[in-house]
Amino acid sequence: MHTSDKPTRLSNDSFQARHAFLIGINAYEKVASLQTPQHDAEQLAAVLKEKYGYTIHLLLNPKGAELKSYIKNMAKIVAANDCAVFYFAGHGIASGKEDGLKGYIVPADADTKDDKTLIPMSWLHKHFSTLECLHFQLILDCCFAGAFRWAKKYRSVGFENETLYQQHYYYYLQHPSWQVLTSASHTQKALDHFGERDGAKNKHSPFARCLIDGLNGQADVNKDKIVTTAELYAYLQLHVPTITGAQTGLQNVGLFP
Repeated sequence: MHTSDKPTRLSNDSFQARHAFLIGINAYEKVASLQTPQHDAEQLAAVLKEKYGYTIHLLLNPKGAELKSYIKNMAKIVAANDCAVFYFAGHGIASGKEDGLKGYIVPADADTKDDKTLIPMSWLHKHFSTLECLHFQLILDCCFAGAFRWAKKYRSVGFENETLYQQHYYYYLQHPSWQVLTSASHTQKALDHFGERDGAKNKHSPFARCLIDGLNGQADVNKDKIVTTAELYAYLQLHVPTITGAQTGLQNVGLFP
């Protein structure tokens, strides 16, 4: 990601448009409510709009039908030369099935005992695959978020953290890049909040707090006002397990295509 406030922007540092689709669900009807997803989505939206120039599409506390309609409608909004981010904060579920691991995100009206009321990560993959944008970043902050890895049988790849030279930056802008960033592995729960004792600043999930800090420049290792996914992942990989491990249990961030 390239910040929008750089004094002299590169001549072709422009996608046709930048869209951020953000969902936060606090108010669950049939399972335990959460404290932070709505605030996480709102604050991340503010960073992406003000610092990176994204057009914001914010959806809070959607029920299943509304959430599915919202996702299906993305294909009508995102064009071939666009950059898009999709962020979900809320409950997530993973379950072992005869044909493999299944991961789900949980709408506000879902009954976790009824799979038909949940949204499979394989369904997300199917609809995101119809998008024609050049760059796409999927970010899941929910329990068992890493189960998305099994939506299609990909293997993870390594990422290097190097100085990003201008010619490489142009190359990245001109070629497709689709990646998934998850707040926890397929076997781990994701912590909802730091705790009240940590004050207003930390009324986020640990992952969202570190994500926002990283996008605000903490992950910009080379101080070039460009935050690559590799830099962001390295920052999250360092800080999120440190916070969660000290409070409840280790929470490992994931990155894969």
